[in-house]
Amino acid sequence: MMPRKAASRAGRFGPVTLVLGAILLCPAADVQAQQIGVMRISCAAGVHLSVREAPLSEVLKRMADKLGFRLRYEGDTDPLVSFDATAQPGDLVSRLAASVNISTIQQRNPRCPARQRLVEVWVMAGASATSAAAPAPKPFAEAAPQPTPMQQFENEQALEWHMRVHGLLPQQ
Repeated sequence: MMPRKAASRAGRFGPVTLVLGAILLCPAADVQAQQIGVMRISCAAGVHLSVREAPLSEVLKRMADKLGFRLRYEGDTDPLVSFDATAQPGDLVSRLAASVNISTIQQRNPRCPARQRLVEVWVMAGASATSAAAPAPKPFAEAAPQPTPMQQFENEQALEWHMRVHGLLPQQ
């Protein structure tokens, strides 16, 4: 049996210890790690996007909510991204989602003359645009073109001169 003082101390610190333990064990680090900031700056500067270790789908969803465009995310992957830049929204999406296959629709922005606004962003399933556009490597090097008769004659003359200068052929 526990002495009375020990029992009261255990009763007082038990719930506190339990709560602190739960806080330490909960995935709060994930919440802290996933930071997404979308802020309109001006027509000329565009939008400031600040992202730290967040899924691409969440970043695009936050941008869609803030900037008012439709988002269709049908991608096979959802990579974690970290990104910090200020640019026009279409440029930000293109740079942010360079590793996936995307399509965007833009139109003239009535709030910012001479600027475009995003209407829709579609992340499609399938290979990325960069890997699909890369040409296939050539299996082996192409043969060098054959020299013309004049080039052949000039090469022979240059070789003969070089050998004479270095004493490899007798002087004439």
